[in-house]
Amino acid sequence: MKKTWIIVSVVFWSCFITAVAGAAGLNMKEGLWQITTTVDMSGMSLPPTSFEQCITKQDLVPQNNQPGQKCSVESVSQEGDRVKWTLRCTTPGGNMEGSGDITYRGNTFSGDMLMTISGQQVMQMKSHMEGRRIGDCP
Repeated sequence: MKKTWIIVSVVFWSCFITAVAGAAGLNMKEGLWQITTTVDMSGMSLPPTSFEQCITKQDLVPQNNQPGQKCSVESVSQEGDRVKWTLRCTTPGGNMEGSGDITYRGNTFSGDMLMTISGQQVMQMKSHMEGRRIGDCP
């Protein structure tokens, strides 16, 4: 019985330490980031747009909500320097849901997001994001 308890204890602490080390190991410097997004929707590419956002290790997902748009991040997972998420948005033109995936590299990141827009017709929108840290958060 004592041997079983020791094995369970070792496995528990090993898993705990691995989880904490993975979260602490994110190669991302918190601060104010400039994010440039290129969007391709139904074969049509839109001009790149940029916005700024304060990104912290508690808020890793880049978001640029448009007027009249309400988005909520449903889930976020992190493995190493890679962050994945799902989100849902409501807009006057219809609802959107999708997922994103970015990889941080210290003061930069890059990644993609795929959104499905439902309304009068269903469309898919693919975005490519590039981010770079430009300073401290205000």
